Amino acid sequence: MKTKLKRALCLLFACLFFASAGTVSVFADEQGVNNGVNSKNPWVWFFDNTNFLSFMSDPSLSYYYITQKAWQHNFGYNKVYDALDFTMNCYIDTLRPQFVYDGQEWMMQMWKGQYGIILLVGAEVGIYTRPIGGAKNSDGSPNEFLRSIDHYNCAAKKDWMNMTMTLYEDTESGEIKRFTRPWDKYWWVTGFQWGTTESFFIGPRRHCRMYVTIEMKSNEMAKLYGKALEKYGFKYSENPHQQYKDLYKIEGAKITINWQQATESVW
Repeated sequence: MKTKLKRALCLLFACLFFASAGTVSVFADEQGVNNGVNSKNPWVWFFDNTNFLSFMSDPSLSYYYITQKAWQHNFGYNKVYDALDFTMNCYIDTLRPQFVYDGQEWMMQMWKGQYGIILLVGAEVGIYTRPIGGAKNSDGSPNEFLRSIDHYNCAAKKDWMNMTMTLYEDTESGEIKRFTRPWDKYWWVTGFQWGTTESFFIGPRRHCRMYVTIEMKSNEMAKLYGKALEKYGFKYSENPHQQYKDLYKIEGAKITINWQQATESVW
């Protein structure tokens, strides 16, 4: 009953917004996916002109994304943010692979699923770092509160990495590609399309598949990230682009990840 009520409220929110904004022209991509990113869609104007959550629309009008100058960069990331997803009616899978490299602790977290309050289907990869041993105060002493919530800092510019990311979705008619984020240097690569998945409330979000390539700082770092992924059941494969499997491949400093099945409890 609660699930049905949540969805009804979410749909009501969207209907009220668009009713007040006028007629909406919905854009369908070459695969027939209604992604809602159209110049006549009021969300495009809203995101591009208000800096709401640092969202922008892609010039191709095929998806939304969050800019690299996002104000969120100032606040780091920790488990509390993920634990609060339910307050935004979000149904998201996440993985938090962690490892130590070059005198820092690293977390390269991934998300995929339904961002429900404004009905977006999306995916994210974020790069986060902290001192070895955990968060510290300005005098170098341990910050016990931030350590208790497993807090990380958003990556400094020197630690941004080249990435590309594609999100696929299983539907009744087969797998479709939602969007691809271009190869570029990011600390947080994101992509979102208007709409709902065919399995809105059913979890984990195994109907969503993320395919991402990251150019790490070195071959050693790529191997360390691969080992961190293995803790979630990922397997090494020379052909990682496969449905229903969690796989990775390393080519020098580049690691390619195919993520569909695994998920992690926040606490």
